[in-house]
Amino acid sequence: MKANIKMKFSIGQLVVEKEMVQPHTSYNVQQVVAILNDVLLLEHYGIAYDGEVSKEDWLYDIRSRGWREGLQRYQEGELYTLEEAFNQLRNLEGVKTKINQEFEAIRLQLKAKLDQAAVLVQEAGTMAHLHDKSFYDLKEECMSLYGALNMNGWSHSSMQC
Repeated sequence: MKANIKMKFSIGQLVVEKEMVQPHTSYNVQQVVAILNDVLLLEHYGIAYDGEVSKEDWLYDIRSRGWREGLQRYQEGELYTLEEAFNQLRNLEGVKTKINQEFEAIRLQLKAKLDQAAVLVQEAGTMAHLHDKSFYDLKEECMSLYGALNMNGWSHSSMQC
């Protein structure tokens, strides 16, 4: 016989999936509709932003595929209460704000290094042009530069092809 385990959540309670809480964004709120053994069945309830929950009043037609797929299974450890989600949001926002402030403090140093790199790239381009060539002719030689840019978040789609 299985012992009765006290569940943290109850039917009707509003909960938030832990992975959904990100700084400076809204997050989905779900409602517990059933508990089967150790599994919580949830359905979408609404959206929360900055601790305020807004219920979304649209309903699925009970015969629709969306209604059948609207229920999701979770383990208790995957969820926050609304209060826990709000506290986690505040913690994450504090960390993000600190990181952003630290970044702003080194922005000028980063610009100086990028300006130095630009000078070297321009010098290499000038050398190639003296021989009627361009970086297009130096694909293999440009791979380390391209790799460094790509690895650090520069999208090739934002470069001129």
